Amino acid sequence: MNITATLLAEMVVFISFIELTRRYIWPPLIDNIIKRQEEIAQGVEDAKQGKSLLEDAEAECKKLLQEAKDKHKHIVSQAQEASEEILSDAREQAKKAQADQVALAQAEIDKQTTLAKEGLEDALLLNVRQVLEKVMVSLPDQQQLEAMVTQASGEVRDENE
Repeated sequence: MNITATLLAEMVVFISFIELTRRYIWPPLIDNIIKRQEEIAQGVEDAKQGKSLLEDAEAECKKLLQEAKDKHKHIVSQAQEASEEILSDAREQAKKAQADQVALAQAEIDKQTTLAKEGLEDALLLNVRQVLEKVMVSLPDQQQLEAMVTQASGEVRDENE
């Protein structure tokens, strides 16, 4: 065998192999590579969109969290104001009740004092009458004595009041 013929045969086989590869094997490989590149590009784009959506969601979450905190503070401040108002009303009611009780007690004290004074005055007048009756036994008219005692007791009461 001649080396030239062998090289020529190998060259024909190699060229036909390259031509078969170029026509039948290379286009599906290129198509698959292009599809894979498109899928990767789409995946990268989707990842970017996902990242953007995640950032938006995180921002929205922070915003909602801040709104919730603000609302919480507002509710707590309203509750504190309401509790202060309730306490204030309770204090006012307690002061009114205390004032009413003091007024009732003072009225009762005044009443008891008046009754005690009247009782003491009546007892004193009775004692004075008894003393006067013993001292003034010599008076002829008992009715005149009673009139004088009644008049004197009325004057004494008017002076004390």
